[in-house]
Amino acid sequence: MRWRVSMFGRGPLTTEQPSGQQPLSPLRDFRLLLMLFIGLRLSLLVGFDLSGLIAYGDFTNYYRVAEITRVTGRLPFIGYWVEYPPLFGWANFGLYQLLITWGGSSEHAYYYALSLLVLLADAGNLWLMHRIGGRLYGPERGLDIAWVYALLGVPSVLMMWDIEPVIAFFMLLGLWWLLEGQDIRSALAIATGALIKVTPGLLLPVVWRFRPLKRSLVYTALLPDWASGPTCPS
Repeated sequence: MRWRVSMFGRGPLTTEQPSGQQPLSPLRDFRLLLMLFIGLRLSLLVGFDLSGLIAYGDFTNYYRVAEITRVTGRLPFIGYWVEYPPLFGWANFGLYQLLITWGGSSEHAYYYALSLLVLLADAGNLWLMHRIGGRLYGPERGLDIAWVYALLGVPSVLMMWDIEPVIAFFMLLGLWWLLEGQDIRSALAIATGALIKVTPGLLLPVVWRFRPLKRSLVYTALLPDWASGPTCPS
């Protein structure tokens, strides 16, 4: 039975193969997996009570921090202490202000907007796992790894709880560029992620293990240089 559908305007997704070869399942196309991945998470946002979805996460805390910034006029990390590096706190306040400008100042509007941004990062994680797995183990295994991640329950809930998928995105992006030999891009991605949470910095020992001394030194020097820029007073 033939099965085909056009996705993202990039041609048909089909099971047809040249004669003499076994037809491929449409489930072996990454575009379909990405659509299912995003569709499931959007269904969770639309179909369930939002207050229940965010009950055990940190979204409420993020909203309160943004409110404090608006009331006091002082940026987090510079004007008052927060427990995480500054980039997310500033971006969080930017999102809050943007929603107020657009007339969506309710808590629910903020929670939905932040969830969608985290979903975007998590879709990037899925793509990066597919690409990294494909580069290390071949295209078929790369798709298998992406399917495993897509079917895990915890990442789908984290979209409404925390910003961990955003941190994972920068770490995976840094790893992907490292595998591609793009060390400078990798260092910038890791440094950007470290401005949200220090976890992406765990990739640094990998650099020292697999790169020559000179390239490792350059990579390491880029991290504090890039990361300190946004935090230095003007």
